[in-house]
Amino acid sequence: MFLDRVQTQQEISHLITSVFDQKKRINYEDYVKINQEVSSEMFLSILTLLQTSLPCSENYYRYKSNYEKYVGNDDKGAGTGDVIKSIASPRLMSKLSPVNTLIKNQGINVNPLSQQGLLKYAMNKDPKADTKGGSDSDSDNDQDISKFGSKKQQAAEKAAREKELEELKRQGLDKIDESSAIRLPNRISKGVVIDPSTGTAKQGNDRDVMMSPSSFLQGAASPRLNSFMSGKDENCIQYEGEMIRKATETKLKKYWYCLLGKELYVYKNQQEEKHKGMHNLVGVFIKDEPEEHLDATTILHPFSLVFPGNKPRTYYLLNKEDKEKWINHIKKVIGYSNLFDYYDIKETLGKGKFGLVKEAIHKKTGKRVAVKVMSKKEMSIQDVELQRREIEILKMCQHPYIIRLLDIFENQDYIYIVMESL
Repeated sequence: MFLDRVQTQQEISHLITSVFDQKKRINYEDYVKINQEVSSEMFLSILTLLQTSLPCSENYYRYKSNYEKYVGNDDKGAGTGDVIKSIASPRLMSKLSPVNTLIKNQGINVNPLSQQGLLKYAMNKDPKADTKGGSDSDSDNDQDISKFGSKKQQAAEKAAREKELEELKRQGLDKIDESSAIRLPNRISKGVVIDPSTGTAKQGNDRDVMMSPSSFLQGAASPRLNSFMSGKDENCIQYEGEMIRKATETKLKKYWYCLLGKELYVYKNQQEEKHKGMHNLVGVFIKDEPEEHLDATTILHPFSLVFPGNKPRTYYLLNKEDKEKWINHIKKVIGYSNLFDYYDIKETLGKGKFGLVKEAIHKKTGKRVAVKVMSKKEMSIQDVELQRREIEILKMCQHPYIIRLLDIFENQDYIYIVMESL
């Protein structure tokens, strides 16, 4: 391992020297010359980054010909004797070769969502924080010590929560929302890839996976069950129809929408071949909205798509049946599941800062679990980020003496965390 790291550092140093020599920066012409005549690691690395990071899908190829139909091919150099130039082979790197990366990362997310929150936190942390309290300090200087209460204060707050919980039970207000939510990955797995040169299996990059709660709750000893992860759904939803958007409060405009997998394309009308826009539905929540009376005879049936950053877009249908069809298709492509399909919710066990803790029974195994229900409406942006960080840590923790994270569901209003019951 140490020798590999030394070799990698030497290769990086050689690449930097070959690219920059004595220069502090290179221009575009130098960049092109290096990739065409010396080595193409830089160019291939950018292609790899784009391939693994952009939310592209097979629909890109479906619309490529459509794009060329309207934009046209660039044939200016055709027949003029221009030489088509090629890039040089990537010859300076072996351990970090972008070619190996392309092979290794087929089917593997090299930038798992579960790591982004932790990496963002690490990058934004004040570098001076580690030196303020001395080199041996383990304290987090981002935390204000005044926020930590005494044991007496903590006991009083606990008693107040218990009293509030009893009052909620008495009034029958300890029910939880029964709407569907997205079932999220619950573990970070070390991916296994096949080395194309030897045909042997080896460790790949970390990725988010969906582990089966049943295998843990049944106490399965089989490594096949313990390493089970849900496969990719190959059934690509294709659905289209007319929906209405509000240009202003009084002006409505009809558009034709086409749902292809997790991408929603919009056209000016049904006859139009060129789409005017596309929305990727990764990380989107769907919310049913109450009907609106436009006038004495017209009723609109809306639903909203809540995009990352809590940015809603509302769509209107002229009848309830079409609205239900759109909602069901979109729920399927973005992975909505109902918590109650997997768990029977029982009595309330306790109350926390942001919600309730309920006892539940896993339907498939009959095992008791605990469901932590948190209302995002009562949480600040910082609270939501802290909770997500806690979830990411729990996903990485697999130990007999640490409470096991079993399932995660989330919709626009709530986060449901299913955990092992003690």
